[in-house]
Amino acid sequence: LAEEALNLILDFGFKKLKLKRIEAWVLHKNKSAQKLLEKTGFKLEGRLRKKIFFKNQWFDKLIYGILKD
Repeated sequence: LAEEALNLILDFGFKKLKLKRIEAWVLHKNKSAQKLLEKTGFKLEGRLRKKIFFKNQWFDKLIYGILKD
């Protein structure tokens, strides 16, 4: 279901909105989101170390991107 929803978002972004790239940001501990993004063609483009503070803990933020090509 998540993969289907993500593919619909990508289709809308690239075809309807004519975007050239789409980004997704996830916490480094969210392995299922990382796997989904990579499965649908996103590439890991960067890591912001200790960027998010949540529940008395620091988390890295991963930046994924996908190009229309």
